[in-house]
Amino acid sequence: MNKLHVNQVRLTLGIVSVIAALSAGCASTTPDQPKARQHAASVEDISRQWKQGNDLVTSGEKVKAKGSQLVTDGQKQMAEGDSLISRGKTLMSESENAFRDASKTVGGPVSLAK
Repeated sequence: MNKLHVNQVRLTLGIVSVIAALSAGCASTTPDQPKARQHAASVEDISRQWKQGNDLVTSGEKVKAKGSQLVTDGQKQMAEGDSLISRGKTLMSESENAFRDASKTVGGPVSLAK
């Protein structure tokens, strides 16, 4: 026999041996139903837990977005309030100055009450 033929025979025998060993190993084991059920239940529990976590993440992101919008709206309201206060104080100061000026020209305090 030539060397190439010997190598082919060895390779073929090796492949057949591996297949035979794997087949014998698979044939000798019987499926364990309780373990298979337990594994399936475990996978279901893990899947349920992952979905619950995903739902919480989604809800949390929505709550944060709503809170962020509330903060933005609150900041706008604070700025509007500050502007109103500033304008109100300016009007009060202007009216006090006008009252003082009017009091000087008349010669005494002027009453705004009727």
